[in-house]
Amino acid sequence: METVTTDEEPILIVQSGRGTQIRKAKLKIIKIAEVMGWKAVGAKLADYNKSMVMEWEEKKPKDKQTELF
Repeated sequence: METVTTDEEPILIVQSGRGTQIRKAKLKIIKIAEVMGWKAVGAKLADYNKSMVMEWEEKKPKDKQTELF
């Protein structure tokens, strides 16, 4: 898996298993993986299987300016 984000604290939601054995986990990437150099192989987040679904947690945008009208 390869991905790039500009988010300061990205959170990855991992869902694995089928039927009644579905397990969900939220991973704070900043605590698991570090910034690596160009020779790095990578960090293992989880054991991959075919029924695994990964998606980024959507963050609500912070309104810096109040609504005028």
